[in-house]
Amino acid sequence: ALAAGTKYFDVGSSNEYEVTIVGKCIDKYIMLRSSEDTETDMDPKLEEIVEGMFEKCYEIGSFGQALGIALEAHRLDKVEDAIMRASPDKQPGLRTY
Repeated sequence: ALAAGTKYFDVGSSNEYEVTIVGKCIDKYIMLRSSEDTETDMDPKLEEIVEGMFEKCYEIGSFGQALGIALEAHRLDKVEDAIMRASPDKQPGLRTY
């Protein structure tokens, strides 16, 4: 999946295989971002998959999921992005979360 990139690998697919691969990518991304080892190089293709997932969450209105991933990965820019993109009337509990 990483070698294919988002051009050939659809992060928004509902196929069980793709969902599992994206989940594993997100878990790996969170682990690497949360690690104390700042020397760890992040694979750009892994980042591309995760960024694609953020965009897919925004497209379908799943701002809570995007916010959860952003919090776990320590991505404050994405936390802010999810909150700013979410409509308060459609996502009333998001800011409280």
